[in-house]
Amino acid sequence: MGRALRADAERSVRAILEAAERVLAQDAGASMEQIAEAAGLTRITVHRRFANRQALLEALAVSAERQLIEAIEDARPDSAPVLVALYRVTSNVLRVKSAWRFTLSHGTPHGEAAAALWVEIDTHTLELLTRAQREGILASATDLHWARQVYYALLGEAMNMPGPQSNPDALRPDAEEPDALVTLVVDTLLHGTGPRAHPSSRRHHGYYRRAWSDRPNPVDRRINDMLQLPELPFPTTPSPPEAWSRGEQRGALNATALAHTDFYVNPGGPDSADAESMLNAVTLLGRPPEGDFQLSALVTVDFQAQYDAGVLFLWSDDKHWAKLCFEFSPAAEPMVVSVVTVDRSDDANAFVVDDRSVWLRMARVDGVYAYHASTDGKKWQLVRVFSLGDAVAEHTIGFEAQAPTGDGCTVTFDQIHFTQQRLDNIRDGS
Repeated sequence: MGRALRADAERSVRAILEAAERVLAQDAGASMEQIAEAAGLTRITVHRRFANRQALLEALAVSAERQLIEAIEDARPDSAPVLVALYRVTSNVLRVKSAWRFTLSHGTPHGEAAAALWVEIDTHTLELLTRAQREGILASATDLHWARQVYYALLGEAMNMPGPQSNPDALRPDAEEPDALVTLVVDTLLHGTGPRAHPSSRRHHGYYRRAWSDRPNPVDRRINDMLQLPELPFPTTPSPPEAWSRGEQRGALNATALAHTDFYVNPGGPDSADAESMLNAVTLLGRPPEGDFQLSALVTVDFQAQYDAGVLFLWSDDKHWAKLCFEFSPAAEPMVVSVVTVDRSDDANAFVVDDRSVWLRMARVDGVYAYHASTDGKKWQLVRVFSLGDAVAEHTIGFEAQAPTGDGCTVTFDQIHFTQQRLDNIRDGS
């Protein structure tokens, strides 16, 4: 009986809060009696839950701010590529602000509980902006506390646009154009209202707008076209979708690397001149089944410029990932190269290939990874053995295409093969 009473109490509190948001949004001076009537409850029931109007306002703030925190955390701001995370956070926060329009714009001072939640929101936001600055999305001289206030102001003003005011349903998850305000907020935060200095970067930001989510979500249905590979027993997400396709004849996977894109964190730091740090190459990733596996493909690259590459990619988060690359070396030779990143990238050359194609293979054995390469798909040479930590169940794998120094290239992944057969000897790939 006690459990039923608690559930009933939770339902009545939720009904009161939802009714209070609706009523106060229309009339900020509405009485507790009016709120009770809108909730379908008696005035006595409302006063039993909330002793006075201030207690109700505090509960509204706590409820709305908890949903804001959930919205931010759901965007994976610590692990998703930073531009993807920024668009996701903005999209999620605007949906919450649309649902709690009165509460999140009300000027009543917060109580202790709501104030503590707002500190958590501030911290999450500042951490995301710090990532953006570290990865070159925000200028190195940007005052991040000021940037956070500007971001908050943009989010607030977005809710005053004619669209949301005249059509609150425009920000519902199933709306036809849910990303218009998201794009406006993020573009203004990153570029202001002046001309873009680098049109190509704006184009790439557009790709990230279409890569907000790697899981089913009605908001993202236009960009969530999972590229199903019958060779793989798990779904994969292309980012961006426009960069990936299947060949009509042989069914090969084709990728178009965008200009000046890569996954690389220079071990010499941001001031090092030998290679630029980037986290923006096109990817096609999915989460494999638990346990051991092998993933292999015949990789062909239309080399155009130094470091163009087709890659088997292993991703944990933006500080932990690894690449097995078929790459165009500084000596203008196709070469097998591996890169393992734990905060900073550690890359190593393996061997030169006298062709524009090579076989690459990634294997996992008891949570340890091995990279192998082959010129015939039969005899494999060990390239690298490494670990990316214990959270292997969270790792995603797949493909990447990059063009760090050039204007782009095309990559083909053919004869893709996945098996959960254990590699008997992780160092002997023959």
